[in-house]
Amino acid sequence: MEEFLLKFDSPDGRCFVLVENDRTSCWAYLIESDSENILKDVFLYSPIEPQENFDKVAMAEGATPVLITRYASESAVIDSLDTSSIKVRWSSISGSFSIHYRDSPIAAIYADHQLGFSKALVGSSGFGEEWDENRYNQTFR
Repeated sequence: MEEFLLKFDSPDGRCFVLVENDRTSCWAYLIESDSENILKDVFLYSPIEPQENFDKVAMAEGATPVLITRYASESAVIDSLDTSSIKVRWSSISGSFSIHYRDSPIAAIYADHQLGFSKALVGSSGFGEEWDENRYNQTFR
């Protein structure tokens, strides 16, 4: 899978979402438009098979962490993707959005929670939180 960056502007113009796939992981970042500060992030999926352990050397050199097996759900790996099938859905609550792949939500960031929620994850870790369908429905339905 090729590297890519996709940008989605919020309806109010105060922030945007940047989706980045670096061929080892894919993340979405909520970024403030004026300062370009990253406000929050969420892990979307892994374009490669999860690893057993973190590569601490690569991470120390600035590499994005590769998802590890103990935090990977059964749907964590997407190894072939059409970028036109990725969409952002903004909530009426400022700072909350969800990422959709093929019209189905795969991750979300909520204004009132520091970590993002992802269907690619099991449990809670530095990658984010496990998907919460009830929270998603309360915010986006």
